[in-house]
Amino acid sequence: MANLVQMVEDLKAYVNAITAGVDRSIHMLPIIARQKIAAKAKGKLNSTYDNYMNAVSSKIHDNILIIEIDKDNWLANATESGMSAYDMKEGLLNGKNAKISKKGHRYASVPMGKNKNTEPSRMGTPKQEEYQRIIQKVMNKPKYGKQRLKHNQDGSLTESQQVVSNEIKGLYRIRKHKSAKDFFSGNSKGKYGLVMFRTVSENGSLTGATWEHPGIKPANILKQLEKELPEIFEVLLETNIEAELKGLGF
Repeated sequence: MANLVQMVEDLKAYVNAITAGVDRSIHMLPIIARQKIAAKAKGKLNSTYDNYMNAVSSKIHDNILIIEIDKDNWLANATESGMSAYDMKEGLLNGKNAKISKKGHRYASVPMGKNKNTEPSRMGTPKQEEYQRIIQKVMNKPKYGKQRLKHNQDGSLTESQQVVSNEIKGLYRIRKHKSAKDFFSGNSKGKYGLVMFRTVSENGSLTGATWEHPGIKPANILKQLEKELPEIFEVLLETNIEAELKGLGF
C-alpha cells in the first residue's frame, strides 16, 4: 500500500513538473520571440531598425502568442510588408519645413538620409542602390567644402561641410557637439554622419529631380518567424520540462 501511495505521489510530482515546464515555456515565448525578431531585424534593417523594434510588441493572451506592429506606425508596417512607389512632392510641400520663395513658390530642403557614420546605409531598391554606389565611390576620396557651424536652440552646435563632387549634389557630412564650448575646446570628437539634401519645389523648372518614392522592399521578418515558431517552442518545452524533472530527481 505504501508503494502505491508513493507511486501516486511520484506521478503527481511528475505531472506538476511537466505543467510547470509548459507554463514557464509559455511565459518565456514572447521574450524569446522578440529576441528572434531583433536578431532578424538587425541583419536586415539599418536606419529603420529602432523604429521597427519600437513598433513591435509580443505578448501571451489566453495561452496564445500575439505579435503585433503598431497600426499607426506606417514606416514599421511598410518595412515589414513592403510599400509601392508613391509621389512624395505634395506632402513635402505641405510639411512643416516648407517655405515660400520670393516668387511665391513653395519649396523645402529635404534630408534624404542620415547615417551614424560615413558608410552609406543598406538601401534595397535599384534606384537607392545606385545612389549607394555613387556615394561610396565619392567617399573613397572625399573633398569637403567650407565648414559651417549652426547653433541650435538646445545649446548644441552642428558642424557641417558639403561633399564636393560633380557626380552627386547635396551631400553633407555633419557632426553634432553638445555645446560650442566643447567644439572650440577641441574636446568633442564625435563621429561624422552623412546627410543628403534635396530641394523640392512646386516650380518644376527649378529642379529636374523626381519625387517618386521608389517603394520599400518587404522585410517579412514576422512572416519568417511564424514558420520557425513551432520548432522554437518545441525546443523551449523540451528544455524547461527537462529542467523541472531534473530538479525533482526524475
